[in-house]
Formats: sequence, C-alpha cells, structure tokens
Amino acid sequence: MNSSNIIAGIDVSKTKLDIHIHPFGHHKVFENNVQAIDQILDFLRLHNVSKVGFEATGGYEKLCAYTLLSNGFEVYVIQPRWVRDYAKSLGITTKTDKIDCSIISRYINNTDMRVTPLTVDNGNIDCLKQKLSRRNQLVEIAKIQKTQIQQVTDISIIKQIEELLAILHNQIKTLEDEITTFIDQNQELKKKYVSITSIPGVSKITAITLICYLPELGTLQKKQISSLVGLAPFNRDSGFSRGKRCIHGDRSQIRTVLHMCILSAQKVNSYIKPFFTRLYNQYKKPYKIASTVAMRKLLLLANSLVRDGRVFTEEYSPKSA
Repeated sequence: MNSSNIIAGIDVSKTKLDIHIHPFGHHKVFENNVQAIDQILDFLRLHNVSKVGFEATGGYEKLCAYTLLSNGFEVYVIQPRWVRDYAKSLGITTKTDKIDCSIISRYINNTDMRVTPLTVDNGNIDCLKQKLSRRNQLVEIAKIQKTQIQQVTDISIIKQIEELLAILHNQIKTLEDEITTFIDQNQELKKKYVSITSIPGVSKITAITLICYLPELGTLQKKQISSLVGLAPFNRDSGFSRGKRCIHGDRSQIRTVLHMCILSAQKVNSYIKPFFTRLYNQYKKPYKIASTVAMRKLLLLANSLVRDGRVFTEEYSPKSA
C-alpha cells in the first residue's frame, strides 16, 4: 500500500493520546508527555504513517504535533466541530476517544476535505501567538485593577494595586518589545506587518493579531478570506422562502480586533470612511450592519496589500482590493 494513504488520527486529551491507524484499524493509547514521544514515533514509523491528524484542543496537541512535524511527518490540526459534523454525516452519533481518533484519520483521508498541513512557520507563529496571548491577559488584569483602584478608599490597598499595576505595565512593555524583536527577525512576518500597519486606523497589536490568527492572509480570494473569518453573509433560503442573511464562522479574535479598528478607521481612513458614511448615512443601514460590512472591506484591503507586498497609500484603488 502507498504510504501516503496510511494516516494516523490522534485524539488529544490533557493526559493521553488515542492513536488510530487508517486503514489498518490499529489503535493504541499513549501518555501525552515528553517521555512518550519516542514510543509514538516508533509506533507511527512501524506502520509507515506519512500523515497525522489532530483535533485542536487548546494547546494540548502542540507538543506532539510540532515534534512529529520536525521529524518529517505531514501534520494537520483541524477544528473539533468539523470532525463532529463529519461523524454525523457518516451516521456516527456515538462519541468516544477511540471513535474520535478513527474519525480524524478518515477526515484527513477524505480528499474532499480542505485541510492545510502545518509548516515550520507555524512554529514561529505559535511562539508569537503565546507572547501576544500573555500580553493580552496582562492588559485585561491591568484593566480590572484600574477599575478597582477607583472603588476603594483603603490607602494600603491602593498602594498594593499601584505596585501591581507597575509590575503589570513593565511586563506588558517587555512582552511588546519581545514581539517587536521577533517580528523584526523574521522577514516574512515583517513584510506582512509593514503592509498591515500601513493602513490608517490599524494598530500594531491588531496587525500582530492578524498575523497570528489569520496566517492565510494574502493567500486566499475575497470570498474565501471573508468566509474564513466569518464576515461573509450566508443565505438561508428554501423554496420560496428567503431567510435573513447572517454571518457566522471561526476566528472570533479577528472579528474583535477588526471591530475596534473600524471605530477609528471610519474617522481617519480615506478608504473606509466614505464607504462607511455612505452605508450609514446615505443608505440608512443599521450601525451594526454598516460596521460589519466595513470590517469586511478592511479585511479585504489587508488581504490585498499582504498579497501584493504593498503598503497603503491615499491613491489606493478600491478596485485592486
């Protein structure tokens, strides 16, 4: 049998990994730690596995996934919802770890499923994403402390909060400096960063969020990138019935930062401002709808700039986005 058709599906939990080898049906359970990595490699190589699929589990899959990637395996990380929907399409409603890992391997084997393998660059993105995530956590903690300091009168508590805020601000500054250095040392990431931050109204943190959570930016067409982020309206029609169009999808982090961008872009961005104003004032679209459409416009602008390796200028042509 061609080794490219031998696929391992791995169901991940905090403490263990269930591995299913397709199409042989072999199943084995390993611990999810560094000590078990060599055993997993031997097991996969014994069966001539070439492709490995994981569910995204909030980070528990990273140790094994990136180790296998560095050892020459073709690695895929897919959304749990896709796996569950695929199982339902096969008429499988029972859910166990053993069943899940077999479904993952069948999902990867199905050539109609669009899944993108990890690359070495994903490791760089993951490192950057961890720094960004930690920075965002500290910012949220600082917000809570700033609110609390306005609500207390005890001098000792106020001093404690001020000391904590000073520590938080120092750590946030350190992380932001590390993120900037990381970007500067990677030419591919820096090119994206320069293109995105050239857009008026787009902050440095927004650009880094796009780089981390939307690595496909610049590689997909308009409809594809809009659907991926969840900014494309989907039809809900049946027969003569015409349902209300609505957006849905993954990448909520991207939608959040784009929404914040629109608040400033609708005032300072020569490309977005007239577009938003026309929708909101001239066509009387609800603010939420006008903002969502403007978010999509901003996303497509960033996509085209990254794709072409360009920076934004006042003479930018809307047709090129």
